[in-house]
Amino acid sequence: YRKMKNESNNDATTVATIERNNPLNLIELAITSNAPVEQLERLFDLQERFEKKEAAKAFKMAFAQFQGEKPSLEKSKQVKFQTKTGGMTNYKYMPLAKIQELIDPILSKFGLSYRWEPKQSAEGVSITCIISHVDGHEERTTLSAMNDISGGKNPIQSIGSSVSYLKRYTLEGAFGLSSDEDTDGATKAKNQQQLD
Repeated sequence: YRKMKNESNNDATTVATIERNNPLNLIELAITSNAPVEQLERLFDLQERFEKKEAAKAFKMAFAQFQGEKPSLEKSKQVKFQTKTGGMTNYKYMPLAKIQELIDPILSKFGLSYRWEPKQSAEGVSITCIISHVDGHEERTTLSAMNDISGGKNPIQSIGSSVSYLKRYTLEGAFGLSSDEDTDGATKAKNQQQLD
């Protein structure tokens, strides 16, 4: 504790000291020693940083473990319809529900989970897939697209189609899932990745 107090103005040294000790033990020692409030605030701040670093390490380990067991995806569902201009759209894809069926048990084993956050605008819709680990670390992958008006969809259907498309592709992108050659070009999407 005395070493921590003497070097409190040297952030790099303080962080190194924290990494060699349990922050909770240092906080307990500071409290029993009637340390000033400012010192306790610094210790709590360092504890928070320490926990975030440990959570990120745990996330990377779990993600690596998942990569070792992730399944390959085989596009099995066929989509074929005539366009308004008389052309023909024809492609195959793996349904989102099937992807989830394959990966959810593996993710659960390593403490990983995911959810989506949608956002709608005049330009279309964006979906963010958020991967979470039980220790608290999260990472995000975002895709945006115009509403999918192909195949004579009504306005609600066009939104739903784009949302489904973006959920599927953000999930694949976030977890590094691979499939056979991509032929699903029904929606033009722009990929952005944001790390939390």
